[in-house]
Amino acid sequence: MEFLAWPVVVLILGIVSIVVFRQPLTRFLDRAEKIGKGGIQAVTGGQASGVEVKPSPADELLKAFDNALLVEREKFILAELERLHISPGSDRERVLIRLLASLSLVQSFERTYTLIWGSQITALQFLNSAGAVPAQFLRPWYDQAAAREPEVYDGYTFDQWLGFLQASFLILLSGENVSISLEGREFLKYLLHQGYTLYKRG
Repeated sequence: MEFLAWPVVVLILGIVSIVVFRQPLTRFLDRAEKIGKGGIQAVTGGQASGVEVKPSPADELLKAFDNALLVEREKFILAELERLHISPGSDRERVLIRLLASLSLVQSFERTYTLIWGSQITALQFLNSAGAVPAQFLRPWYDQAAAREPEVYDGYTFDQWLGFLQASFLILLSGENVSISLEGREFLKYLLHQGYTLYKRG
C-alpha cells in the first residue's frame, strides 16, 4: 500500500488545517421589523420569540482555536481549494477528511520518531521482512543496545522496550509471537521518504 506522496505533505498540512482551526463564524440572526411609538425597530429573531439561541457544537469547538494567524491560514486554504476547483459539498468534505487523517498520521509518526530508539527501529526493519516471530527473537537487538549504552538502558527492561513498540501501534502481539503492524510498515516508509536517519541513540 502506497501511503502518501510525502513531498506534498506541506500542502496537506495547510489544507487540512481548515477543519481543525477554522475561526468561528459570526452568528447572524434573522432580524424582524416591528413598528412602535419610536418608529421602526429591528430586533433579532431570538429576542422576538424569547427563545435563547445557543451556539452550534461546531462554533463551540472552533472557539478554542480563534487566532489571527489561523485566520490568515484559513484564507490561504480557502484560496487553494478554489484554485483546485474543490467546491463546497461532498467532494470537499471527502478531501478534507482524507487530509485530516493524513495529518494525524504525520503528527503520530513525528512524535514516535522523537521517542523511538535506534535498536527499536532496526528491530522493526527485521520484522518487516521476517513476518510473525517469537517475541524473544527481538531480544538480541535489546541486549546489544543495552551493552553498548548501559547508562541509557539502566532499569529499562526488555518488556518495556517491546511495550513501547506495542503502545506506539508499530507491532502486533499474538500470544508469544510478534509481527509488524500496518502502521509500523508505514512508519518505516515515512522515515525513508523524509530522509530521517535510522541510526538513532539507544
